Amino acid sequence: MAETTYTFRCTVCGWEVTIDKPELPEDFTCEACGVGPDLFELVEE
Repeated sequence: MAETTYTFRCTVCGWEVTIDKPELPEDFTCEACGVGPDLFELVEE
C-alpha cells in the first residue's frame, strides 16, 4: 500500500515541500524565503 504524501507550496516564492502529514508543523519555515506555515497552500494532485 502506497503511503499518502502531501505537497505544500509557498504562496510567496513557490517553493514546494512534500511531507507525510496533512498539515505543516507550527514551527515550519520555507527553506527558500523563510515564511511560516500560514503562507503555504496544499497542492491538490
